[in-house]
Amino acid sequence: MAALGFLLILILCILSTPLKVTKYIVESASLPAAFDSFTIAQISDLHNDSFGKNNKRLLNKLKKSTPDIIVITGDIADSSGTENAIAFVEQAVQIAPTYYVP
Repeated sequence: MAALGFLLILILCILSTPLKVTKYIVESASLPAAFDSFTIAQISDLHNDSFGKNNKRLLNKLKKSTPDIIVITGDIADSSGTENAIAFVEQAVQIAPTYYVP
């Protein structure tokens, strides 16, 4: 029976300030059973934006998805600064182990 690994891979694409959630279910017989229902939340290209006061909108979407891990890809900050990006990461690590891939 195929492993139901990576049950919910969330990709949050930031286009200006709207948040977009895309869900994928990946099934593969080559994945170990330990990955059944494993959820990865991927946050991409934050560019130091803020999504609600203290990033509440983004953080609430993350909490609701109950991820096993959070991966942040792309540009987390830009020339406008790092304040929002740092504040987001400080709160994201409270939800799940969080990794950054530039």
